[in-house]
Amino acid sequence: MNDRPNNTIGANNKKKRRKQARIPIGMVLGGGFGLLLFISAGAIIWLLNSSAERQTVKIMRELGELLLERSRAVVAEYVEHEEQNAQLIADIVVTSKEQIVPGTVRQHLEEALKKHTNIHRITYTDRHGRFISVNLRNLSKPPIVQWETRPRPQQKNLQNNMIWSPPFYDSELQQTYLRLTLYKRQGNGYEKITFDYPSSQFQSLLKRMVWREGQQPFILFRENLILASATLPEQNFKPSAKSPSLKILQINSPLNKIWQQDRSFARVPVVFGAHLSDVSWATINKEATKSVRTLYLYTPVASKKENERPHLPLIVGSYLPAKALTSPMSNLQEVAGIAAIILLAATLITMWLGNKLSRPVSLLAKQAQALRHLELDRLTPLPNSHIKEIHEANETFNAAGSALAAFARYVPQDLVKVLLQSDFEGLKGTDIRKLTIMFTDIVGFTRIASNLSAKDTTSLLNAHFQELAECISQSHGTIDKYIGDGIMAFWGAPQDVDNHAQAALQAVQLIAERIESNHIDKQKDSFAFRLRVGLHTGTVVVGNIGTSERMNYTVIGDNVNVAARLQELGKTVDPEAKIIVLASESTIEELNKTSISTTERHAPNEFKIVGEFQLRGREQPMKVYRLV
Repeated sequence: MNDRPNNTIGANNKKKRRKQARIPIGMVLGGGFGLLLFISAGAIIWLLNSSAERQTVKIMRELGELLLERSRAVVAEYVEHEEQNAQLIADIVVTSKEQIVPGTVRQHLEEALKKHTNIHRITYTDRHGRFISVNLRNLSKPPIVQWETRPRPQQKNLQNNMIWSPPFYDSELQQTYLRLTLYKRQGNGYEKITFDYPSSQFQSLLKRMVWREGQQPFILFRENLILASATLPEQNFKPSAKSPSLKILQINSPLNKIWQQDRSFARVPVVFGAHLSDVSWATINKEATKSVRTLYLYTPVASKKENERPHLPLIVGSYLPAKALTSPMSNLQEVAGIAAIILLAATLITMWLGNKLSRPVSLLAKQAQALRHLELDRLTPLPNSHIKEIHEANETFNAAGSALAAFARYVPQDLVKVLLQSDFEGLKGTDIRKLTIMFTDIVGFTRIASNLSAKDTTSLLNAHFQELAECISQSHGTIDKYIGDGIMAFWGAPQDVDNHAQAALQAVQLIAERIESNHIDKQKDSFAFRLRVGLHTGTVVVGNIGTSERMNYTVIGDNVNVAARLQELGKTVDPEAKIIVLASESTIEELNKTSISTTERHAPNEFKIVGEFQLRGREQPMKVYRLV
């Protein structure tokens, strides 16, 4: 008669469902919306910041081009002017048809340099090695004439046969000079003319190089010698033959950090030289004590393009506080910072609102869990909500909970809990199991009820059933049905219980304690019943029995009738007892065979044998024991 269905597919589906991740709605609403807001607004802030950075670089590039082009033009104009004059003088000297003698050379030089006073000294060496030097600062002094090695250019393919030499100190004139050397081809040799220019002339160009406030221009020979700087007059530098010009590392200004690449160094992506560094401006601004983000701009005067003075190794540039150029970026960064704070606050508010919105749903889920496990005592009315859908869901759930609570009065809750836990597995089938069945009956209830109103009778009987139901539920028994003033219950189904006889014994002992207590408290207006109980252990058919519209989870079989007959036998064995519990021999054997622990095993003579009785419907007499 085992009609238990195959639920392999359902079990597999159940396992699959358990593997799926479940995300709390609070995390979905609060975290999800907050994260979405954070990502979207953060992306906008990032785009604005990136755009500001690009605009700042663009401003730096355009402004740098303006500053450097102006500086380069000023220096290039000066150098070009001097080179043209030098070329003119060289042509006069070399192409003269007269026999060049010291007096004639001096006459030519005086006529050519009437309008050009930047040159302090000119030297001429012909192809035979005759050397003539004229000090233009003191024309009254006779020229120096001597013989030297024949001139020959040191560099091949020299541009325009012209070269600028590094600064040198002249002890005779007591100044630092730059020398421009020109070579002229003459027959099978070269003639050389040199022009000495005071390096101080470059200092006078700085004012013309300034294009905006805060700009600090400079002119370098190659990368390490300073020809002119805005802070050079403050250095108190005295040139000498060993140190004709101030070096970068010797100057006490932000210029000495121009080539240092420390942690603060950041190159600006432009075609000319530009980078940012943190340096101290204490020598320029006496109040400055902290490092200032400084922008350095620099470019060579001569480019690599043809005919643009590759022989002139000068570098011009400027440095200025980066704040002057990056103020729009700084302002936008401040706005971005404020926006980030607002975004963080908005994200937190969104998460808070999400959690607040999720609380009714979470509460509904908890109540649904309690309902799922039929824990009706945990059900509390869900509150009203301002959100229409949540309010309607709460009202519907409250109504469903009330309906189920009312319906649970007609269905054994323990049975429903077990069926819910097993996903109603086996509801459509029946099984054969060995159970312990109990019947109870109130002695003389008809006579008692005849003296009470219907309301009092119902109230009294319900209170009695409540006491018995609590004892049965506490021992994990299942109430089958209420029969008049009696109860039919069993142990061992729907859950398998190895010690079902022991559990039934625990229940009747609890019932006996309640009956005895009621008799003791009778003087306190408590009504006391006398009760007969029958217990029997045997194999029965258990499962859902009934029609498709209405079914009952019950037990049937001859052993069920034996338990009922034992209850009836109680009025014969001891009709005046407050409570009498009779059990069959099979129940006693089950008690001795199965128990919760070895200390609870029962001796064969622990329970009093009443005798052998021929029960109605049984062919053989049965030994009957009294448990209570």
